[in-house]
Amino acid sequence: MNSEFKFPFEKLDVWHLAVDFADFILNILDSLPPNKYLRVIGQMEAAVSSIPQNIAEGKGRQYNKEFILYLYIAEGSLFEVLSLSEILKGRN
Repeated sequence: MNSEFKFPFEKLDVWHLAVDFADFILNILDSLPPNKYLRVIGQMEAAVSSIPQNIAEGKGRQYNKEFILYLYIAEGSLFEVLSLSEILKGRN
C-alpha cells in the first residue's frame, strides 16, 4: 500500500471527486441567506456529504457486491443533490 494513503478508499479517484464536489456544493450553500431555505439546505448538506461517505464505507466492505451497493447509494445521494439544486435554482 502506498504510504501516502492511509485507507483503501483514498486511492479511488471517484472518492476524491466526491469530496471536491461536496466542498463545492457546501461553499455555495454557505453563500445562501441564512434561515431562508433551512430545511432544503440541511437536506442538501446531508446528501452531498453522504456521497463520499458511502464510497468510503463501501470500499471497506468485504465483498465487491457490497461495494457496488454502496456506490448505488452514493449515486442516489448525488441525484438527490442535483434535484435539490434544481429546486433552489428555480427559487433564484
